[in-house]
Amino acid sequence: MSFDREGLGRLVAVHGAVVRVVVAGTAGSAPREVGAAMVVWAAGQDGTIGGGALEFEAAARARAMLATGADRLDKVPLGPRLNQCCGGAVVLLSEVWDAARLAGLGDIVARPMPSAGAEMPLKVANRLRAARNGTRPLVAEAVQGWMIEPVTAPVREIWIWGAGHVGRALVAVMAPLPDLAPDMDRYRCRALSRGTAGCYPTDRRQPRRSGGRGAARGGTSGPDLQPCARP
Repeated sequence: MSFDREGLGRLVAVHGAVVRVVVAGTAGSAPREVGAAMVVWAAGQDGTIGGGALEFEAAARARAMLATGADRLDKVPLGPRLNQCCGGAVVLLSEVWDAARLAGLGDIVARPMPSAGAEMPLKVANRLRAARNGTRPLVAEAVQGWMIEPVTAPVREIWIWGAGHVGRALVAVMAPLPDLAPDMDRYRCRALSRGTAGCYPTDRRQPRRSGGRGAARGGTSGPDLQPCARP
């Protein structure tokens, strides 16, 4: 799992300050792994830490945090406290993120959790050094009171041809998958002839039809480009 900086930034741009809840630790059986995260704002949320009572209570705490602006760390026993069948325990790190806090992030997100010291422990520094040297892959983990997460870097871009309800549904299904970039917020749709349509990344030159059936080539977009709506 990794820290989706671009996705979080888009949510902050729309909703203002949000709370990101990430699984920082597990013991025994747990619904999600370390690094699984959801983002919560006043009227909604995105992502999941496993659903059920755990997620319901975490979302409620997150919304209350929007008023205080203070991060928090919670250890939650799933069986005794929430009566969830997993029976283990999870540690949840809930952090308030806004545009100013996001601005200083690099390719690795390492920060002290609540009640931890501000000075980076040597073990954390060694983890970061090994990751940048390529001698050890970086994974989401809590180390000596600090949370470490690699920043999401999609390695495969998905182009969806057909911007109707099926195309938008495909993007919605693929968006949470690791190493893919089929995000509708970054796409625009252009109607083509014969009733078809195409979705293209907004930072690329927009293809347009030329020649035979189904052909496309690079070209500038016209005024018929409209942002895609989420399904």
